[in-house]
Amino acid sequence: IEAVDNMVLNLKELELFEPDLINSMYRPYPVHKLVPSTYNPLKSVEIIIPVCKESLRWLNDFVKKGLPDNLKFTIYVYELCTNRTSGPSSDADLLWDAMHHIERYPLPSNLTGSSAQTLAILKHLMKTKITDTAEWKIFIVPKNIATHTLISEVRHNLDSTKGFHYLSGSTIEFDSKGCPIDCTLGDAISKVYSTIFNGPVPNNFLSKSVSSFMVKGRRISSVPSVTWSRLLSLLYSSPHTNDVITKIWHVLFGDNA
Repeated sequence: IEAVDNMVLNLKELELFEPDLINSMYRPYPVHKLVPSTYNPLKSVEIIIPVCKESLRWLNDFVKKGLPDNLKFTIYVYELCTNRTSGPSSDADLLWDAMHHIERYPLPSNLTGSSAQTLAILKHLMKTKITDTAEWKIFIVPKNIATHTLISEVRHNLDSTKGFHYLSGSTIEFDSKGCPIDCTLGDAISKVYSTIFNGPVPNNFLSKSVSSFMVKGRRISSVPSVTWSRLLSLLYSSPHTNDVITKIWHVLFGDNA
């Protein structure tokens, strides 16, 4: 079976009888003493990573230690600093991507830094369909979180009954004007919040100081698609919008910080 799996396109899952039967080169294969169609389908997650020129070698540990053996995964890498055709640049990179179930998408824009990262997140959210089967979508901004912390947070939250989790980070409290301690983002938060939610920023509004989070697919499906288009327009029109969006993910997905 492993030999056949290696012959299938890019070492992806073998789709005989059950598409979830074979998962990854890192995972143990099921013992075939039963008819394949009797196996329960594996749960699946999507991992979304916006990058510029950062290395993704930390995915070795993340895949091996952060994802349980009974979980399928696909990793979507949005390349923010390239205009080249999507895909690895060498045979070695092609093999490495295949082993980690990576799909690459170039996403150049006039946005830079964390705004470009938020652009990638919004673009992926806009592509989400109600028929998507991924139980969780995990959005990772690599520079903002250590690999060992990421592994611990993801493993801990995969079985959570909540629909949303920030991945680590300290808590930030905003007042009724949308101001944290120095009120740098006050006007921007009020503008974006009122545009999206048709109301003022609530008292004692709490958020987190990180950009990485994980959210259940059903929570994404519950958000009107026009919301992502509005946020995208705001992201291009206001310099502070990105800082605001990263503070209201939990509100968009209907959960506490």
